[in-house]
Amino acid sequence: MDTLFGGLKPVRKGGGNQSKSLRLSDKNGKEYVMRAVKKSAEVYLQAMAFKDKYVIGEFKDTYTEKLLMDFYTVPCPTVFLR
Repeated sequence: MDTLFGGLKPVRKGGGNQSKSLRLSDKNGKEYVMRAVKKSAEVYLQAMAFKDKYVIGEFKDTYTEKLLMDFYTVPCPTVFLR
């Protein structure tokens, strides 16, 4: 990161229920955001489906986790309008 765009410094971490990000700034004050590509199926389930029960670790290496990871990694189709 010390050579990218002339050097970037971390400003703050961020993210929501399913993502992780890092806000960076260059020497001129321009800001960038770096986001994690891989998301956690377990974190998604915890945040969306099991708000009242702790389930982290319960779905590790299960069909449910594999199904959700497939859902996360499927690229969005591009639609061309004419």
